[in-house]
Amino acid sequence: MEEGDAERWAELGSAGLSSSVEDDPGQPGDHIGPVEVQGTVYCYTSQTGTALQLQVGHQKEKGLSFQVWPSSLTLSKYAELMALQHPQHWQGKRVLELGCGCGLMGLVFAALGAQVMLTDMPQVLALMDANIARNASIIQAAGGSAQACELTWGQTSVSLLACGWDKPDLVVAADVIYHRELFEPLLSTLKSLGNLGTQILLAHVRRWKSDKHFFSKARQSFTVTDITHTVDAGAADCSSRTRGAMRLFQLTPLPQTLSPGS
Repeated sequence: MEEGDAERWAELGSAGLSSSVEDDPGQPGDHIGPVEVQGTVYCYTSQTGTALQLQVGHQKEKGLSFQVWPSSLTLSKYAELMALQHPQHWQGKRVLELGCGCGLMGLVFAALGAQVMLTDMPQVLALMDANIARNASIIQAAGGSAQACELTWGQTSVSLLACGWDKPDLVVAADVIYHRELFEPLLSTLKSLGNLGTQILLAHVRRWKSDKHFFSKARQSFTVTDITHTVDAGAADCSSRTRGAMRLFQLTPLPQTLSPGS
């Protein structure tokens, strides 16, 4: 998550989302927040019945960027389902996560064999590094890798990323659509990362009416496909209301928006 999250989150009391109608203004206090975690460590257990287990530290007292969010569970389950169907699916794939926060989703990809770059604001890097170290043995055993770096949407040039990471195989992001002022910077970064071979997956919990403005802007540069049906968006740590509002989208760059040399 990015700068300004505290201010945007404060608006939720009057701009919550009904789980059934996107334009419903909601009721005071009717909002979908982070996953409830007891203690300082979130224990992730496989959502597909495998032996996968990860431990992710979170720091609720530091703010929204330091917590586990529901959409990360949806994309984590997607990653697991793909690996269940094709065990080597993620081996060697370069997966870049935007707005990773504590890094759960990216670590799941890494624990399934992917080469993962976790990115967020600089103040979150220490937590990301700690969580990578916490799960290093599991990731190494799977043949994956994980590293963290700063990437500020709309400001950090993707050309400054480590060699090869400006054109990853997959870009993933979860619960990143929450502040209207960040729509353009996020889309700018997505466009700079996209090429003909890049897949972009965006997991999202509908919360407020401004969500539709992001997708309206996104359709100017991407084909946006709702692929929620490919994964049961439910998770044991999510309420039924959260599951009803969960969506998974695939963004495919339109030819005219591809960066030079794509």
